[in-house]
Amino acid sequence: MARKVQVQGAGTVKVISPAIAFLLSIVTFGVYYIFWYGIRNSELNDFGSAASPGENELAVSSFLAILAITLGGLLIVPPFISQWRFYKRIGRAQELVGLEDRISHVTGIMLFALALFLLPFEVAYGQHHLNRLWERELEREERRCTASSPSRCPLDGHRLGHALSGRGSSSHVRGLSPAVSGTDTAR
Repeated sequence: MARKVQVQGAGTVKVISPAIAFLLSIVTFGVYYIFWYGIRNSELNDFGSAASPGENELAVSSFLAILAITLGGLLIVPPFISQWRFYKRIGRAQELVGLEDRISHVTGIMLFALALFLLPFEVAYGQHHLNRLWERELEREERRCTASSPSRCPLDGHRLGHALSGRGSSSHVRGLSPAVSGTDTAR
């Protein structure tokens, strides 16, 4: 399952279960993986435009990233360079939001190499760290919102739980900001 969340600068991003992303990559024989990779690169690019003062430190062309992991595979090296840079961008984005325990680009590239022979474990690894990134950014936005003007924040925790469940639940949803949409679809 996935949920759409609104992240300032990145627009609408999806927090996806790493297991679902992994399984969809297998079931679709890698087609989902190609779309996943392009969309996640695009989200990082958009986030970098807003989060990096000056030059976008997370800039990447999603088309070139997809090209590198598909047709670039004929040259052997481009997919590895693209994956290496992808995990470095995730790490830099995590640094921008203040996450202490960041992604290891070395682990990511080793999982990618393993995926060439076994299963695409790097999808779950990358998605897990992207989820942590988006949730941290949402927490930061929520803190900024309540610190600057609590009355202007769209939803409090009670109404947020209500909006997500659709049943009037009063339980607070951990780690989500007021800008969460309750849509459950995978991209």
